[in-house]
Amino acid sequence: MELLLSCHKVGKTFGSTPLFTDLSFGIYQRDRVGLIGANGAGKSTLLKIMAGEMEADAGRVTRKTSTKTNYVPQTPQFQPEQTVMEVAMEAAKKAGIHESDCMVEVSIALGQLGFMDWEQQVGALSGGWKKRLAIGCGTLGEPDLVFFDEPTNHLDWEGLLWLESFLQKAPFAWIAISHDRYLLTKTVQRVIEIDSRLEDGLLETDGAYDAHVDKKLALLSGLQERQERLENTFKIEQEWSRRGPKARGTKAKFRMDGVEEKKGELADLRRRNQTQSLGIEFLSSGRKTKTWMELKNVSLMRGGNTLMEHLNFTLASNMIVGILGANGAGKSSLLQLLTAAQAPTSGEVKRAENIRVLYMEQERQSLPLTATLRTALAEHGDQVVVQGQSVHVVTWAKRFGFAANQLDTLVHKLSGGEQARLLLARLLTHEADVLLLDEPTNDLDIATLEELERCLEIFPGTVVLVTHDRYLMSRLCTHFLGFTQRGTLAPFASLEQWLKEFAASTNGNERKKALPSAPVATAPLVETSKKKRSYKEQREWETIEASIAETEAALQQLEAQLEAAGISAEKLQEICTACEGKRAEIEQLYHRWSELE
Repeated sequence: MELLLSCHKVGKTFGSTPLFTDLSFGIYQRDRVGLIGANGAGKSTLLKIMAGEMEADAGRVTRKTSTKTNYVPQTPQFQPEQTVMEVAMEAAKKAGIHESDCMVEVSIALGQLGFMDWEQQVGALSGGWKKRLAIGCGTLGEPDLVFFDEPTNHLDWEGLLWLESFLQKAPFAWIAISHDRYLLTKTVQRVIEIDSRLEDGLLETDGAYDAHVDKKLALLSGLQERQERLENTFKIEQEWSRRGPKARGTKAKFRMDGVEEKKGELADLRRRNQTQSLGIEFLSSGRKTKTWMELKNVSLMRGGNTLMEHLNFTLASNMIVGILGANGAGKSSLLQLLTAAQAPTSGEVKRAENIRVLYMEQERQSLPLTATLRTALAEHGDQVVVQGQSVHVVTWAKRFGFAANQLDTLVHKLSGGEQARLLLARLLTHEADVLLLDEPTNDLDIATLEELERCLEIFPGTVVLVTHDRYLMSRLCTHFLGFTQRGTLAPFASLEQWLKEFAASTNGNERKKALPSAPVATAPLVETSKKKRSYKEQREWETIEASIAETEAALQQLEAQLEAAGISAEKLQEICTACEGKRAEIEQLYHRWSELE
């Protein structure tokens, strides 16, 4: 494949601390790369350097002549009073699209992105739709290479499915920073991880995220074994040197020089093998109860809308329940119902006597934003009480990845990931029977996600989990409750079953909502034995190819109309919506054709 961009010994330093040094790798034509690493490793900085948004302190970035690149930042910056059309037109001109072609290119893009009201002000859009608009603007002008910084941020379930499909079909090379392990597994062809412990400062793996994990575990295991062998050798050599051998002989001097060399190599291996394990450990009360809560015929209304109706569900011990639903469906309201902060409109929630419920809220409202980190961790003095034991605030802070010199930092000045760790540190001083976690994975890096996953897996109590982290849900949850498009809350056998129904219902409303299609299923279809077609199915089979050809011809006619000169914006929008409808119809026909076959 053709090399589009290469980094050679790239380094960046902030103050006196090197962020990364001597990083070398390349990005190739049609590459699909996931860039990962711990928070603070320098992923966003490296992406900006590659995109030309920032200069490196050392090394060089070389781009192939005429390579066209676009950069999509983590947080889109739009003028709130601008309309969707104005933002897209501005991006099109910046991308070098000829003025006479801008309207056509932008209209097609907005149709594919799912925007129905092009005159809507950007300030009125949700975070997810702002992110979609930023991604769409970043891919205008037929770029060769696009840089995405956390493209999943703020996206709801529908947006995640859309993004996954979008990246899989992208005609350009791309590199994306992401902590979404499911997205990394489904879309990337190569993973690059920044990690100062590794010999070259990074690790590259061909394949998806799972292959990368296996390779890194093998590499780190090898480093650990090498350290243990060197530890044993160094002890022998150190004991020999303590006996005070004379260094007059060449052999003795060489051996003593070797002791110093091994000392330096061992120090380097110890540094590289050192892992900073966060102190995440949810404390259980140890109570043995079969049933913690029982919801009987529960209904809940908000603002005149029915969020759930006639729900019957038992929350038993050792369950990990995943709550699924679109944004605004009522997931957080359900958690507040379980905490008793909100009463049901009708029905009953029975709770075990003296039940201890620990609630991690999505918006982190319980954090004292104007206090210092020290005060937020230990409200009274310098001690934190955990399971009846006093722990010094500095020690407790280090367990959650905070340095001693950060203790006087105001909470509102901490990063999103640091605030998430602070909230965990405050919660983990309390024992619980039931954990209610509302989007606990927001802003966490992969290393912290993996540790959170491990601790939830071994927690002896019961967990109710709201998250868009499909990887975490698939691995942990034993039960699922899902909000459907019909406005009901029902049990599902798996995440994949709910996603299939959600995606199908989204496709069914596509023309009405003008939203791009999402994959119908996220798991391989199970082969079933073929059965004989009914008379009606046989008639459908005999005509379906003609229907596909007819619909494809209609789509071609619509696409030809987009090229017409002097077409109005309203007409363009109408044609784009019709095109999306025809594409959805063709997809459904092919799906039905495969079923009948």
